[in-house]
Formats: sequence, C-alpha cells, structure tokens
Amino acid sequence: MKKKGYQSYSPSRGTLTGRVFKSKHEYRNALSRSKGYRNYYEERKAYRPVTSQKVLEAQSRIVQQKRADAFEVLSIMRRTGSHLRPAIRQFNRENPGTPITARTVKKYIQPALKKQNRKWVSKDRDRLVRVMRFLTKHGVDYIEVRDSRSASLIAHYWNAVLRFLLTGETDQLRQFRNRYVQSGKLQYRFITDPELILSFAEFGELRFETIYQEISASK
Repeated sequence: MKKKGYQSYSPSRGTLTGRVFKSKHEYRNALSRSKGYRNYYEERKAYRPVTSQKVLEAQSRIVQQKRADAFEVLSIMRRTGSHLRPAIRQFNRENPGTPITARTVKKYIQPALKKQNRKWVSKDRDRLVRVMRFLTKHGVDYIEVRDSRSASLIAHYWNAVLRFLLTGETDQLRQFRNRYVQSGKLQYRFITDPELILSFAEFGELRFETIYQEISASK
C-alpha cells in the first residue's frame, strides 16, 4: 500500500541524475554520501571553507550573511575574551532580527576555534578568507584578506576613522601613516588624510554597520 505523503524524487541534473529516490530527503542523504558525508545533516553542520572572494560571491545571500555574522561573533570572542556561548548571546542581543546558533558559527569559522576546558574559545590567529571594506583614494573598495592580523588592522583603522569623524581627533589615524595591508599581489595603503576622509564622509561613502562585504555589493 502506498504510504500517505509518499512522493518519489528524481533529480534532473547533477551526479545522481536519473536515479529515483523514495523522497527528496533520501536523495539529499545519497548526495551527501557521494561527497563523503554520512548524511545530509552531517553535511549541513560541517565546516564550509571559502578559498577566495570569487567563491564567496558565488554563494547565496543567506550564506554570505551567516558567514559575516559568524565573523562578528569571532570578533566579540577576541575582543571580550569570552568563549563561544556568551559571545553568541551578546550577538543575538545586539541583532535580535538575525539570531545565530553555535552550530552555524562553527560551520563557517571552525578553524579559528579550539576546545579548552570543554568550551569553544577563539585561537589567537587564523588564516580564514575575509572580504572586507577598505578605504582607498578612489573611495570604498572590497578586498580579500587571508589572515586575522590584517583583518584586525583594518578593523582598528575603521575605528580610528570613526573616532576622527566623531571627535575631530587625528591621533589614532596618524598610527596608520605609511602602513598597508597585502591582498594577493597588491598592497593597499591606509588613507590618513583628514580632508580626504571628510570628503568621502560628505558623499556618504563611509558607513560603519559592518566592515565585511555587504550582500548587495556581491550580487
């Protein structure tokens, strides 16, 4: 007897094209096994490496946003010295409309984490690929950063820019004179000219909601 709700599924493309499965769920499990996972659930929670800006931009908007949120959680962990759970609680308090789970965080940044006393804490450094906002003499651009040191330097720079715009003080900006970050074969020098920064601010170029690549910029 045909079970209620039974609906076979046959993929029209991909490695399992033409095969008939009892359900779409069975197909997903089979597809995951073909990739080396035990099932679809294991694949979903597995770490997803991003090797370049091109790979990141090929992903869906939801995936890009979740990955950026995971990096924000990592930033909270390093800034406050907390382990994963408190950092997630803080992120969710600050972003009630887009909460994140520990599983999602580990899915995108697990190489930057380690177990310590049965808790997930952040490593001092990592080499995860990030796409970050960077101020050039032509305006804001997005550059690929491949280590946490460069990412941290860019974050501190944006803090210096914000401090200057709010207070007019340039002491923190001066620390970035003649400094740069490497992206591929290119060197990107920090803009420290107060007048140039003010001109970009007047034209609405500078926003501080996030220093990671915005979803609209990649589609």
